Amino acid sequence: LRSVRCLSSELGAFAFVAAFDVRVLRRRGAAIGLDAMKASEHPLARDCLCSAGGRLRPLGGSWDRPGEVRLSLTPWPSAEGDSDVMVMFRVVAFRSARDAHDPIDVTDWRAFGAPVVL
Repeated sequence: LRSVRCLSSELGAFAFVAAFDVRVLRRRGAAIGLDAMKASEHPLARDCLCSAGGRLRPLGGSWDRPGEVRLSLTPWPSAEGDSDVMVMFRVVAFRSARDAHDPIDVTDWRAFGAPVVL
């Protein structure tokens, strides 16, 4: 939390929660020689978002009393018909954004901290 706070205040970056479909992330990352973890640090991960509407959720609110972030997930359909889904959550940051949902430069992608996989 302290690191995200530093990102927001010192660097002027906008921090978001990203939810990735791990199957898609693995497939897209493998195409350029990256595992799922490394792929989540690359701007291509933007194409693997499985949150409703493919949008990032802004992190914000009071840093003294962090709240919760609610996401509706819409995982990609599996070609194998598998109903099990793995989702990776990461904090990502952009230095510039039009608003809380819309980064200006999608290549200005910085994954931050450790991922959580469910």
